[in-house]
Order: sequence, then C-alpha cells, then structure tokens
Amino acid sequence: MLALAEILLTILAYRRGWKLKALLPVLSSLLAAFMMGLALGAGGGSMNKARPAFLLVDLICLAVLIVFCVRSPKAPSEASLQ
Repeated sequence: MLALAEILLTILAYRRGWKLKALLPVLSSLLAAFMMGLALGAGGGSMNKARPAFLLVDLICLAVLIVFCVRSPKAPSEASLQ
C-alpha cells in the first residue's frame, strides 16, 4: 500500500514541476532498503526485528514526497542568473 502511495505522490510531484528531482526520495529509499537488506543478510538478522527500520525509511520518503506535492520548486531568481 505504501508503494502505491509513493508512486502516486511521485507522479504528482513530477507534474507540480519537480521533474526528475521527484524521483530522488524514492530512489534514495530503495537504495537505503537495499543496503539495510544487504547488511541484514550478511549479519544473519531477523526480518521481523528490522521491519521498523524499513517502515521508517518509507515514512521519511512519503513525508518528503508530500512536501514536494505541497510546495512548488523555487524558480531561479534573476540575480543568480547573472
């Protein structure tokens, strides 16, 4: 269910003007989950004990995507262009 929300929020953030930056939260959470799974597998840990950490990564990703959907990206000012 969280994956569906992440996909929908990513599409909405992309359409709000964030373009490829909207993919960063999802890609970073996938990378973090992969690294945690790799460490968990190498250490012989239990998936049940690691579930809260995976959930925390997903919740952070959702929070960032919600912020992206609520706020539009800032346009570059003319002073920074010169």
